[in-house]
Order: sequence, then C-alpha cells, then structure tokens
Amino acid sequence: ALCGVPLTKIVIMYFVGEEYSVAWQYTGILFLGAVFCALSSFLGIGYQIAKETKKCAVTTIAAAAINVLMNVALAQIIGLHAATISTLIAYMFLFVIRIKQSRKYYSMQVRWMKFTLILFATLLSIVICYLGNLIIIITIFVFSFGFFVFSNKKIIMNMRKIVKRS
Repeated sequence: ALCGVPLTKIVIMYFVGEEYSVAWQYTGILFLGAVFCALSSFLGIGYQIAKETKKCAVTTIAAAAINVLMNVALAQIIGLHAATISTLIAYMFLFVIRIKQSRKYYSMQVRWMKFTLILFATLLSIVICYLGNLIIIITIFVFSFGFFVFSNKKIIMNMRKIVKRS
C-alpha cells in the first residue's frame, strides 16, 4: 500500500481518461482496506484449523454490518468517501477481533512497532498524495520503494537466487 498510493495517483493522472481522473482520491483508503482484508483472511485460517467456522462467520457478519451501517450513516455527509472509509474501518475491526481470537489457535509474533510505523507512513502518504504536487508524489514513491526494498532485502535476495537457478 505504501508504494501503491503514490504510484496509483501518477498512473491515473497520466494514463487514464479524464472522466476517471478523480479515482485516485479513493484508492489510498481502499489500499489500506485491502491490507486489513488480507490480514484478516490470513487470521481466519485459525478458525478453519480449529473447525470453528461459525466464529469466522460471526466476525465476518459483524464486520459487514459495521461496513453497511457506517456507509449509510456517512454517505450523505462525505459522499463516496463513506464507502472507502467504512470498508477500511470494518476490515480494521475484523483484524483486531481476529488477532485476539487467533491466539487460541496458534502463536505468532507481530512486530507491532514496525506495523504501526508502516501504517502511519501509509496514512501520511495518502494525505500528502491528496494535497501534494507531482514532484512530491514521485519523491514519496521513490522513498516508499526504497523502504520496501530495504525492508524485504532477504526475500528479494532469495527470489533472485531462485530465478538465477531456473
């Protein structure tokens, strides 16, 4: 999400038709929603392992209800942003509930400081991309991409080795 936010704005601004030029305004929050959706889905595996899929259904339905209620409540106030914000909040809720409940099924270590810093950086990136000009947006993308490469250098090196072998 951190790299995707500025890149999406650049792509939409310069490679997509004029009638879709406002779409970038919604993508940042949707990126974050997708991140929390993926994390929640991963954590949902615990329910399947423990054969407690009813709990999975209950948490999913609760998140869906939050999404719908917030969307309806906010639509008249903030328009289309209501859909993106309610989706993000619903998936964040689902993530928090599942992270608490998944401790019963398996143990895991979460690097909360790193997670929080990346989340904050992504939120900051969304705000800056919303307000900033092209030079600032490109700068954010370059720094975000550099951070991504640095943070994942072991994985990237392993992938490089695998590609060289094939």
